[in-house]
Amino acid sequence: FDADRSLPGFHFVPWPYDWMNDPNGPMWDPVHEKYHLFYQYQTPRMWGHAVSDDLVSWQQLPMAITRQKDYDEGGDFSGSGTIMDDENKTP
Repeated sequence: FDADRSLPGFHFVPWPYDWMNDPNGPMWDPVHEKYHLFYQYQTPRMWGHAVSDDLVSWQQLPMAITRQKDYDEGGDFSGSGTIMDDENKTP
């Protein structure tokens, strides 16, 4: 991003560039030892996903939630996330 001074230096920017909103987290995942960031992406809303080791350098992952059913054709909106790392998957 050094070549484009209009992009933020310390904030995640999804690719391809599109509407981004409502970052949720970041949250620490003790199982994989990564920070996870989920965010609303594109319109109608889907949820993007990125991971980081240091909260500065981010790796974009495939979409976390996509519009797949008729009930979410208008988009998927904010909620919450939980790391469930115990045997019973207790939130």
